[in-house]
Amino acid sequence: SAIAPDGKIFVSDGYGNRRVHRFSSEGKHELSWGEHGTGNGQFAIVHKLGVYKDSRVFVCDRENDRIQIFDYDGSFIEIWSDLNSPGSVFCDRNNLVYVAEQGPPRRNIPNGVSIYTESGELISQFMRKREDNPTQPHGICLDSKGNIYLAELESSKKNDQRVSKLVRI
Repeated sequence: SAIAPDGKIFVSDGYGNRRVHRFSSEGKHELSWGEHGTGNGQFAIVHKLGVYKDSRVFVCDRENDRIQIFDYDGSFIEIWSDLNSPGSVFCDRNNLVYVAEQGPPRRNIPNGVSIYTESGELISQFMRKREDNPTQPHGICLDSKGNIYLAELESSKKNDQRVSKLVRI
């Protein structure tokens, strides 16, 4: 879930319904959008979402390897593609968008964190090889100092789930 600048609440409902729901700041359901598929406004799995300060809604469409961006009322704006199973997105106050790319084990490709400008330009990336660090970034957020926190799923080695802190230097 994510809270918009005006207090409205956006919730991802991804595994069963593949939809995004918007609620008032008091919790009243206002609207929903999305359906199963690969087209604009369709999702394979709606995983996590973030609301940018201009109220654009960034939705991780994890199994379609993309982020779809919508306006406040659910109208499609654009797609950021060529991502590696984006599991989470965080929009900061400095016009940056942070994406946790899970890179599921079945693909055996690098995973990590990508940082974009608000318009989708990749400006930095911290990717790691599966054999170096087999966990999967699943959730991402930042603190007021710009440090990145990753919630990571366990790997095939088991019992190595964790929260990692990447310190801004």
